[in-house]
Amino acid sequence: MNLKKITGLSHATEQAFSRLADQALNSGIQLKIASGFRSIERQLAIWNRKSHPDYVFNVDGQEVATRDLSRKQWLKAVMQWSAVPGLSRHHWGTDIDVFDANALPKDYSLQLTPTEYSENGIFSSLHQFLNHHVDRNPQREFFRPYRSVTNGVSPEAWHLSYYPEAQSLMRSFTLSRAYQLVPFEHMYAGELVKEHFDYIYQHYVINVDD
Repeated sequence: MNLKKITGLSHATEQAFSRLADQALNSGIQLKIASGFRSIERQLAIWNRKSHPDYVFNVDGQEVATRDLSRKQWLKAVMQWSAVPGLSRHHWGTDIDVFDANALPKDYSLQLTPTEYSENGIFSSLHQFLNHHVDRNPQREFFRPYRSVTNGVSPEAWHLSYYPEAQSLMRSFTLSRAYQLVPFEHMYAGELVKEHFDYIYQHYVINVDD
């Protein structure tokens, strides 16, 4: 399989994923990529679709009416689940969202939610596999940047980042560089994002687990 044609991943990330997938098979897990490379244009479409003016989703995935939130609270709620276009790690070709195809029920629509990867979720075995082969792996091929609740982004047990390349890219991803990549004029609430950009960069871009 040519992963690059499917995912847009860097060559080194492709190879590391193939090695991890082989290890997963030994545990009865068919590791698949739900999302790999994502263009800024694609992220912009996602942002504009999910930035609903009437409601947002809280950390538990429940709808909250926007009339009950300040503008900054609304923005923070959106960014728990959706990256600002230009700031997503999926733009780098080093990050993937993964699932276990063997555990996916027939006719089930993959959601990529914390419930699916919880102790009683359909991907609990995958989560435990990643705990051992990613979080505790001294070789540091992959890591989970949104593992804990201390990030601005809600925990994403499914999100893997190829450590050698992603860390190098992060070091060069300065505040000014990040600002230049965001299509403020085309995105919903672009002026609000611009107003709070320093806060967003500190809490949602560089504040990751490693």
